[in-house]
Amino acid sequence: MNQTFPFEVTVDGDIFNINWNGISSSVSPKDVAHTSPDKAFVLATQLNSSAELIKNIEIVPHKRGFFKPNYTVVPPSPTPTTEDEVASSIISDANLAPRISAYLEEIVGRDFRLHTPPGTSTAFFLTTEKKSRTPSLLVNDGYGVNQVVYLLAKILHTASNTILIEEPEIHLHPTLLRSFTRQLCNIIRDEKKQLIFTTHSEQVIASLLTLVAEGRLTPDDVHVYFAEKPSRETRLRHQSVNKHGQLDGGLVSFVDAELPPGRAFDRCAGSGKLPGP
Repeated sequence: MNQTFPFEVTVDGDIFNINWNGISSSVSPKDVAHTSPDKAFVLATQLNSSAELIKNIEIVPHKRGFFKPNYTVVPPSPTPTTEDEVASSIISDANLAPRISAYLEEIVGRDFRLHTPPGTSTAFFLTTEKKSRTPSLLVNDGYGVNQVVYLLAKILHTASNTILIEEPEIHLHPTLLRSFTRQLCNIIRDEKKQLIFTTHSEQVIASLLTLVAEGRLTPDDVHVYFAEKPSRETRLRHQSVNKHGQLDGGLVSFVDAELPPGRAFDRCAGSGKLPGP
C-alpha cells in the first residue's frame, strides 16, 4: 500500500501514464499538449470503479441504535458504525431525516425529526406517535423503533450502494418485521440499493418470499443461501426462488429446529402432564 506501480497504456492512439497502488490509480496523459484531459479522467474513472464500489459499502453491525437523547457532529471513521457517527450523518444531511421519517411512518406509524435549540449545535432525536400525537425522545421509545431509525439511516445514506446488515430481525416483533421487510422492497426499487444480510428469522425469509409471490419482487431480485457447518468448514448452499415465492428445499433448518420442542409439547399435552424444566 505504500508503493506505486507505474506503467503506460495506449488508448485510441493516446499514451497515458498510470500509477497504481494495488487498489486505485492516477492517470495522466504522456503528451499533455495533444491529449485531452477528459480522456485521462474517463480512464481513471474506469480503473477506479471497483475501489469506488467498495468505498460505497455500508456496514450495519449487530450492536446498533441510539442510546443518548442528543448528539453533536463528530468526524467519521473509514467505517462509520458507532451511534455518534451515524447520528452525525443524519444531522449533516438535510434530506436524510425527512426520508427516514417517511419510511418510519409506513413501518411503525411514527415520524422522526431533529430539534436543535437556538444558539446550540446539539440535535435532539424525536419521534411522534401519530395516533396519540405524543412526541418523545427516540432514546425513550421502544428499542425496535430505535433500531429501525438506525437501519434506515444506514440504508438511505446517499453514499451507500450496498448495505451489509447483520440480523435485521433483532428486537422487532413479527408484525413490525413484516412491515419493515415490505419497505425494504420499496427502498431496493426506488433507491437502487443492494441489501445483503444474515438472518435466523423465518419471518424475514417468509416476508421476502411473499413479496415475490405478490409480484413486488422477481425471483432474480432475491438470492438465498443456506449456511451450514458440517465440520470445520462453513458451506453456502444456494436455494433458488420461483415466481410463486417458493424456496427450493423450503425452510428446512427452521422447521427442524422447531420439531423437537413441538413434539415434546404434544406428548405432554396428550398425557395431561406439563413439561418439566
